[in-house]
Amino acid sequence: MGMLMITQEKLDRVEEIIGDAFRERFADKLVFDPIVVEPAADEGDNDYLHITIVFEGDRRRLDPRWTIMLVRQVREKLLSEGINEFPVTGYVKRSEWDRWQRQDKLRAERKKLSERRKNRVTR
Repeated sequence: MGMLMITQEKLDRVEEIIGDAFRERFADKLVFDPIVVEPAADEGDNDYLHITIVFEGDRRRLDPRWTIMLVRQVREKLLSEGINEFPVTGYVKRSEWDRWQRQDKLRAERKKLSERRKNRVTR
C-alpha cells in the first residue's frame, strides 16, 4: 500500500463511471463537471481515490441518501475493472470551485513546507 500505482487510464475510467452514475440519477436536473479523481493515501498509508464532484444547480436536489450509497453503487464496477482503491467523494458547488482550488493549492504548499521542515529536523 501507499505506492499510488493507479494509471491515468484508470483514473479517467473512475471519472467516467462516477459521471455515468450521476447523469443517470439526475439527468438534466444538475450538471456535474468537472469530476476530479486524485490518488491519495491516508495516515496508515492506505491508498484511496479522492473524488471531487463539482456540481451546478440546486444543492437540495443532491439527495444525501443517494450520494451516500454512490460508493456502494460504483464499487463493484471499479473492482471489476481492476481499480481496488476505495473511492471517497466530496462535493463543491460550481460557484465555489475557483476559490476551493486556490485553497487546495495553498493547503498543498503548506503541507510541502511542513514536510520539508520535518525532514530537516529528522536528519
